[in-house]
Amino acid sequence: MRKRRIVLMLVFCLVIGQFTDRLGGMTIQSSSQVTERKFVLMLASSLKLADDKASASALLNAAYKKKLVTDSDKKSMSAVLTKSRAAVYLNRADVLLHGSTYDKTKYNNVVKYKRISDLNTIKKNARSSVVKVFIKEIMAGYSNGYYVQSRKFSGSDLVTSAQAKTYIARVTHPGKREKLSPDGQLIRTDNLPKNASSYPYILTTYPNWFYERTFEYQKTKFHKTPVALKDYASPLQIGKMKFYNGTTMKTVMDQYLMNWCKKVETNMKLRFNVDYRTIDNNWVNQLRKTYYVFDDAGSNRIQTEEIKEYVRNVRKNRVVVKAERVVVEPSTVYNCIKDYIRVYVKFKVISGEIGSKNLLYCEKHDITNLKKGIWIEKCFDVSIGSMNAYSNGSDYAIIDNKLLQA
Repeated sequence: MRKRRIVLMLVFCLVIGQFTDRLGGMTIQSSSQVTERKFVLMLASSLKLADDKASASALLNAAYKKKLVTDSDKKSMSAVLTKSRAAVYLNRADVLLHGSTYDKTKYNNVVKYKRISDLNTIKKNARSSVVKVFIKEIMAGYSNGYYVQSRKFSGSDLVTSAQAKTYIARVTHPGKREKLSPDGQLIRTDNLPKNASSYPYILTTYPNWFYERTFEYQKTKFHKTPVALKDYASPLQIGKMKFYNGTTMKTVMDQYLMNWCKKVETNMKLRFNVDYRTIDNNWVNQLRKTYYVFDDAGSNRIQTEEIKEYVRNVRKNRVVVKAERVVVEPSTVYNCIKDYIRVYVKFKVISGEIGSKNLLYCEKHDITNLKKGIWIEKCFDVSIGSMNAYSNGSDYAIIDNKLLQA
């Protein structure tokens, strides 16, 4: 009986060894793995590169002729397909089917703003294809968590049969593709916030809570019935507002929005990373640069002196505040007399007097319900704009030190 149990256990282990493999912490069926040869055949068949009844050999020949496969690929035909290699073949297939054009602005945004967090770990000869299938919404990678503006591609992961079919379907049927924002973030279309219609799109990495915060124009008491695009504009409407010369806000944001976001991000990181032991003039200067810069020194001096006064109080009260994450979301710009953009901050007060106006550089009552030693998550609407009536948007910066809790 004991010998029989041992034999059965050995057989079971052999079976498991034949049919399973470890992938990224998950056990998957070996039968679901795809070789490069099999993937090329699937692609060639879906693209109808040969007759429906063509043999595998004929399909491969057609793939070579159409340059879906190159000479350098021949040596890897028997290899198990990885995500990065799939990207190479999928991009070639997409070019064959839909042409070689692609959104170069979105491509540059994905690279510049590091929307693919592990792009540098992918072999150089595959990186361009990875970015292209990403912006073409064929392969979207994996989430890096909430309030993170990048995704992980995991180029060395193996492709399953089910995934291969999904990717190919997205090539041949563009309506099945994922949706990306202009700056390369994944959009979701289900379980939407109540006020989703106020935004141009809703992103997967932001919970409904982030979007459902109140806009300033919903809290403001106007002396008359407010008029959209004159007294206020939602994030969806903001692009239709116009500058003095008739230029639309959309045109201006297309050129300068990401610069505004960077200023706000720098500003908030400085304000929520304060340590009385290390704060210095460099901190003052860096923070001052994020606020609007006037043409005259006198006007600029007021803001600078305010910041220096805050620093003196930080040292006096031994303030230490640390931010773990600051995220500025470009799609949240809206208007209520002036323009605002929404920011998520996760921070901790380590030392300093809770409730003191000197704890953080902001208005005294802007941040409430603080406790020491615990991580706090809040959303703020930060005002941005220009004091120049003839501004074209290039000089936009933070225009006050208020942190309006959205």
